Amino acid sequence: MVPGVIMRTGRFAVFSGMMAACAPDFGAPVVEGRPRGATTQVLNKAWSTVPRAGIDMGACVAGAGDVNGDGFGDVIIAAADHLEGVAVYYGSALGLASVPDWRQDASGLSGAGTCVAPAGDVNGDDFDDIVIGQTEFDADPDADPLNTGRASLVLGSATGLETAPAWVTVAKSDRAEYGHAVGAAGDVNGDGYDDIVVAAPNQSTGEDGIHEGQVFVYHGSATGLGTSSAWTMSPPDPYFHDNQQFGYAVASAGDVDGDGFDDVAIGWKDFPNTQRPQGKVVVYRGSASGLEIVPAWTWVGPVEPWETGEVHSVASAGDVNGDGYSDLLVGMPLIGDLRGSALLFHGSAAGLETDPAWVRTTAAGDWSYGSSVAAAGDVNADGYADVIVGAPDAPLAGLENGMAYLYLGSPAGLSLSHVWSGSTNREDTSPNESARARYGHSVASAGDVDGDGFGDVIVGATGHMGSTYGETLPGVFLYSGGIFDRDGDGVPWEVDICPEAFDPSQVDVNGDGVGDACVPLDLALAEVSVAQGVTIEVDGVAPGETVRVALAGRLTGVGPCFPGLAGLCLDLAVDALHFEAVADATGHATLVGAALPPVEGLVAGTFVTVQAAAPAPSGGGVKSEPVEVLVAP
Repeated sequence: MVPGVIMRTGRFAVFSGMMAACAPDFGAPVVEGRPRGATTQVLNKAWSTVPRAGIDMGACVAGAGDVNGDGFGDVIIAAADHLEGVAVYYGSALGLASVPDWRQDASGLSGAGTCVAPAGDVNGDDFDDIVIGQTEFDADPDADPLNTGRASLVLGSATGLETAPAWVTVAKSDRAEYGHAVGAAGDVNGDGYDDIVVAAPNQSTGEDGIHEGQVFVYHGSATGLGTSSAWTMSPPDPYFHDNQQFGYAVASAGDVDGDGFDDVAIGWKDFPNTQRPQGKVVVYRGSASGLEIVPAWTWVGPVEPWETGEVHSVASAGDVNGDGYSDLLVGMPLIGDLRGSALLFHGSAAGLETDPAWVRTTAAGDWSYGSSVAAAGDVNADGYADVIVGAPDAPLAGLENGMAYLYLGSPAGLSLSHVWSGSTNREDTSPNESARARYGHSVASAGDVDGDGFGDVIVGATGHMGSTYGETLPGVFLYSGGIFDRDGDGVPWEVDICPEAFDPSQVDVNGDGVGDACVPLDLALAEVSVAQGVTIEVDGVAPGETVRVALAGRLTGVGPCFPGLAGLCLDLAVDALHFEAVADATGHATLVGAALPPVEGLVAGTFVTVQAAAPAPSGGGVKSEPVEVLVAP
């Protein structure tokens, strides 16, 4: 088992997520903004690699588990290019080396290792293994079928990964894209050996020529993986529709119901339910005989006019709230005016919950937030699993540089706001060097590569700009975890009663849960009009921070907004109308003319109470004093 990775599962230690306005089906998502301003503690960049030009080496990244049994997590990265192939870097007390410890070049073969993932330990020898998917592989490039795809397994050993694959399967269907998504399935039948899952999202399952997609699970054993799939699944609903891409994303779901068997999640990119693309996720439960044939849980994404609800990524989050059940992440990068969303569903004794417990979106369109989602392991070693989400089209300096966001687990679940955001803009000396980097195209837990007890994360950027201006290079970046102290006062962020201000004394004279050193927000302007909407100006916000502004009736029955924000405070989460705004570089947030929804009693001549709050991710934060405002016509 790799240190620092928190999962509710049988024997599977590390996993990676697959390339994985408020929509009413989501509830009320929290809006993600640009990078925070002055924060003194983030994940520390520990390692990076920039391969030669033209090689998409950041296309797929993953933690490999511990392939040589030395107690350090290892990392695997893959190129979309058909020559560079796959590279694995072994962890050590000094971290990762500058050159790969193992490489599989794809020279002479059509198709590359476009997808890589940990396989767990399929043969029970206590060394983790890896699985590689090659969607464009052709057994015979001069004959049909074309681009059938293949998957291969490479075993770990005391000396590291073996030279040649121990197991290879090749699809028979033309353009099946077999191996587009691969991953560990956990131990779905409880026999003590890890299993793997392979998807062919363009597989044709009948003579009608329709490419619906298909997913295969192969069981582990003392002799390795079986030669044929132990479980094969086509779309469970009889829709005869081409290009459904069932299996566009696959992942172990961990053990979402605590029955001792690992479960598998399948992302159905284009579920043919409406005239618009609509995403769907299905989860199949494990059992003593393997995966069941009927989904135990199904979730269908929303459909919005002129938008697409496709599911691009799914991943087990591990156990983010410490209740003993694995939780599930879903990424929908094109929903909500192309802002994208990431959702988390909690596990329970009855399985995954029906509605998401956590929803994130972005402040503007065209970010592709949720293109990649993954567990981050336990980056701060608090016993709760954390997650990372990629937004490869997030704009910085006006270009598609991309970003990745880290959220911490806690007894209450995932943090409401990110505790760290990364981009190539922070790594390079010139702003031009991160132009169109698509940083966050792939994200994953790296395990604990240096053995310090903190989980590490890895981020891929498929178009990272190199040192020569105009030369587009990919990049892969490793960040080491540690104790979070955002304001540099020596108090860990999780327990800091004033996490955004230097406050080593932690004095709270009135006992309201907010440190006396916290500077309250200044609600500089608050105007409410039936015709003109809501106009707000707030000062004193951390640059890039999201401010939530609430409207409610007169001050009756109000309570804390979030844990740690006690005293006179509107309930921003449930019982009030609320709006979001993102602060600029000066800490000034503005909301102009936000439309008021029709609410009974909200008419001209009445009073409403307005309050602004910037909640900290797992509780606390800062707020303004509530003010009463007369509603204008």
